[in-house]
Amino acid sequence: MYAAALIDDHPILRLGLARILGNIASIGEVYTYDPQSLSAATSPPESDLDVQILLFGLSDSTQRDDKLLETMTNLVNPRYILLLAETRATPGLTHPRVAGRVAKSASSDLLEAAVRLIMAGGRCFPFDAETDSLEGPDGALPPSAGSAPSGPVGTAGWPTPEMIAASARSLRITPRQFEILLLRAHGYSHKAVGQILNISEATVKAHASAMYRRLDVSTRQEAVKLAADRGIQLLGPYASPVAGNWPRR
Repeated sequence: MYAAALIDDHPILRLGLARILGNIASIGEVYTYDPQSLSAATSPPESDLDVQILLFGLSDSTQRDDKLLETMTNLVNPRYILLLAETRATPGLTHPRVAGRVAKSASSDLLEAAVRLIMAGGRCFPFDAETDSLEGPDGALPPSAGSAPSGPVGTAGWPTPEMIAASARSLRITPRQFEILLLRAHGYSHKAVGQILNISEATVKAHASAMYRRLDVSTRQEAVKLAADRGIQLLGPYASPVAGNWPRR
């Protein structure tokens, strides 16, 4: 069981984020902070739970955010940080614990999926603010083309491309279909899977349908069981290559 922390200027957003984090079974406590009332003298939370992730709401001032992030990392010592941005133009932050950046306007499905993915050791950057300055209507952050999230080799995070390719070959499906199967096995909706992988929901459904036909199954539960029968364990955090669950080349 872990704890999570979040900080943002908007009280309504803080409330919504706290509810999203509260839906995640592995999170036992959620600490909420208002930047306006935060100071270096703020007491750290009295809990035996480690703060696994900090959701950090960015402002339009990098200098302010840098100081605030330093205060928060000293206060709660999070293992991972997920940045929340208003628009693509919102300045970012460079910090070794930053493992993702999503829009504040993102759906609750995407936010929850991003948190789960990062806590499992993966990364989540559905858009690239450095290479694409285009914004959607009303300044929203549309998903951009890109590769699947990746995690460190040999951990329980997102599998490496080599592991994905090997597992896909074992099941006789494409690597993209395997990525979708992996995320669907963890309960993510078609929409959330599309946002994580930077493809449309319709494309996710098309890949899933083709995958089910290839595996000769009708549901994701049947697909997960078939994978397990072939030695590919999809459930866990994400299946760990250390535990030998992923087929070797």
